[in-house]
Amino acid sequence: MTVISVLDFDSIAEGAAVTVSAPWSALGVKSTAVAAASTHGARGARWSSTDAYGRIAYDFGVNQFGPVVLSWYMQVRAFSGSTPLYVASATNLPTGGSVLGHVRINVAAKTVSIRNGVTAIATSTPTLSLNTPYRFEWRLDATLSTQTLRVFAGESATAFIALAGAWSSDETRMLVFGPDIAATGGAVDYDTVRIADDWMGPFGSERPVTAWRTYTASGWKPVFVHDL
Repeated sequence: MTVISVLDFDSIAEGAAVTVSAPWSALGVKSTAVAAASTHGARGARWSSTDAYGRIAYDFGVNQFGPVVLSWYMQVRAFSGSTPLYVASATNLPTGGSVLGHVRINVAAKTVSIRNGVTAIATSTPTLSLNTPYRFEWRLDATLSTQTLRVFAGESATAFIALAGAWSSDETRMLVFGPDIAATGGAVDYDTVRIADDWMGPFGSERPVTAWRTYTASGWKPVFVHDL
């Protein structure tokens, strides 16, 4: 397993808008860096319910055909109304492309579901609680045409939600967390986002087998490699 990129919000001033640099991008209504949103480190990112979208995306630069995993920590701050809250997605282009699938919170029921394109695939029976840290790992595999979502309570190594189904796209280029369409369904806190090529487990558990790299205009560039 290789961790490709890690994003946290610790270096952003308290109360400032979240800004990121390539290959990450922030679009729409920006989250705010606040200590109260943090699961790890000094600060996390808080996104409040609005009639617009607010997302942070990672661009591989090219379509991914093998497995990719988007991992993030999240606390739901408020459930409001019945509008689903789309908290993660994959797309095939940075702008103007197609949404290939979603992870969403079904606000009225407090359940989590996954979608393949616009088709609902699976919905959890367990529900989320307010102001409780959760770790999400969403694994997309274009080669096997599968997707799997696992949700953990904090740093638990055992998922209390596990959903699986079809993944039809071989054009996965962008992994996105945060609402990528107009949302009025709630407010959430995010922290420590990771991109990898397989399951990662609790925060820091990937260290013994991790080679870190980042994507630049000239291709993948190694940053450092942990001792194995």
